[in-house]
Amino acid sequence: MAADKLEREYVIPLRKGFLKVPRYKRSKKSISVIEEFLKKHMKADVVKLGKYLNEYVWKDGIKNPPSKVEVRAVRELKKLREKHKEEVLVVTAELKSAPVEDKKSDKKGNNKSDDKKEAKSDKKATKEAAKPEDKSQSDEKDSKSNKESTKKTEKTDGKDQSAEKPADKDSKTQSKTEKAAKPAEKKK
Repeated sequence: MAADKLEREYVIPLRKGFLKVPRYKRSKKSISVIEEFLKKHMKADVVKLGKYLNEYVWKDGIKNPPSKVEVRAVRELKKLREKHKEEVLVVTAELKSAPVEDKKSDKKGNNKSDDKKEAKSDKKATKEAAKPEDKSQSDEKDSKSNKESTKKTEKTDGKDQSAEKPADKDSKTQSKTEKAAKPAEKKK
């Protein structure tokens, strides 16, 4: 039969296919055009599309798929049913610019459990980072912010008010009366 593994890259034109259907079915038709193209050119029975390829086709919605797609296709001979010893050619297609993911180990390997342990430790680390700080640290921050706010109010009570220019004549007269009242209070 054919070789065990065959890898090819294609630029699949989608526009001719999806223009034949209504707008609300265009992305669905684009997916079927990709599958038909790969079945024809790779001479395979089963086609599996990758996650990134699917997301790329659907990224602009059902009405506006891309006009063409660059794809990396791998054809392999796989056993679908062990009881019947049936071998089928399976094409796995992925977007050409998609990141390469490592294959998970066999059922006998323990790499899957290691991955789960790593994921759990990552989750714990993110939870710890998201936890609020100690109460003593938060109290210190509150006291610092209170001190800063009091300093700002002191500045506005002093010379900084004279730097502000009042918009109305009434406010000018008010500020003069306030200045006159302050020395009177100091004398008492």
